[in-house]
Amino acid sequence: MGVILYLVGRNGIGNNFEQNTSTSIYSASSSSVISETSNEEAISQSNNKTVDFDTLHQKTQLAMLLSVFYTNADVTTLVYMSNPNEIIFNNPNMSPVRFIDDHNGIFEIYDYNSNNIWVKNGQISKKELVDRYYSSSERIQETQRVADSINMSYSSNSFIDDNDS
Repeated sequence: MGVILYLVGRNGIGNNFEQNTSTSIYSASSSSVISETSNEEAISQSNNKTVDFDTLHQKTQLAMLLSVFYTNADVTTLVYMSNPNEIIFNNPNMSPVRFIDDHNGIFEIYDYNSNNIWVKNGQISKKELVDRYYSSSERIQETQRVADSINMSYSSNSFIDDNDS
């Protein structure tokens, strides 16, 4: 079992940023420069509508998507992003989950059912993800813990269900 998340493929979200291993909050200070901010500054920026999902660090974006379903940071979650516009999360405590970036501010959400078929389960907007993330300092801290539990070493691999072998 696992959760899989895919963010806009290899040419997509966050690909211009280095992988972050700290628990800092990031926001864009210009079109291409990333600067560290405190939780209070991050919340203030969100309230001022200056924070955009696409300006956040890639692992923060991934954790925001993963947190839609799963917030246990004690288990490592693998991320597969080899297909353009697709992110798949997989961990032992849940069924895989796939996100498709429609490039219109919306992610389509798919569950992996018992017949090994992806079934559309809904959608979520980048605005909803940002609003949810900045709703409280506890939510920000929780999301950062989830970000720290994400294993990016499989991000260039295709997802293969362990039950298929």
